Amino acid sequence: MEVNDLESARRAGKQFGYPLMVKSKRLAYDGRGNAVAKSEEELSSAIT
Repeated sequence: MEVNDLESARRAGKQFGYPLMVKSKRLAYDGRGNAVAKSEEELSSAIT
């Protein structure tokens, strides 16, 4: 699922549940650009 902002990340959390693995579209290799959101409260830091 493509996530472009915090609201679409919240929708993904509701659809798939937590934890969510958030991956960067660019320069994401060897774990770089990836973050785990264990709850809705952690989403904003995971997508920035």
